[in-house]
Amino acid sequence: MDVINENEAAFNEPSFTRDFAEGFMGAPKSNLKAMSAWTGYAGLQATKYEKLFRYTSKTSSTWASKAGALKGAKVAAIGGKFLGVGGVILSAYEDYESNGKIGVGTGVKVAIGVATTFAYGAFGPVALGYTIVDLAVGSSTGTTLTDRIAAGIENTVIGQ
Repeated sequence: MDVINENEAAFNEPSFTRDFAEGFMGAPKSNLKAMSAWTGYAGLQATKYEKLFRYTSKTSSTWASKAGALKGAKVAAIGGKFLGVGGVILSAYEDYESNGKIGVGTGVKVAIGVATTFAYGAFGPVALGYTIVDLAVGSSTGTTLTDRIAAGIENTVIGQ
């Protein structure tokens, strides 16, 4: 009888993996029409244009074309960062408005937003790829990957 009670107690104890999976899979639908989503999407576009301008500057044959492309890349980079920070702030504000609090999940979303906004060097393409996957998951399932991760971590913290 003691073995059964010990097994039941072990099954009912909080589990990081189980709590995370429940939060991840049961995450509420993302508001893909929210201002934070549109601002983040605009930031993604600016980042793509920055990469295009940088490529154009490398392949241009004249000095004037290279200078123009580099100026365009600089403007797109600043615009992308501005929109990225704006999206992060709006996301935190929207979470506060809907939940009445800033939780661990909101912190996770802010951290992911800042990381993807300010990724440099080798991490730049990774951040861009993550953002594209995030949007694809959100479009196909109704809940973005970032919201799923945030819900999983929030559920893990609440479960303990």
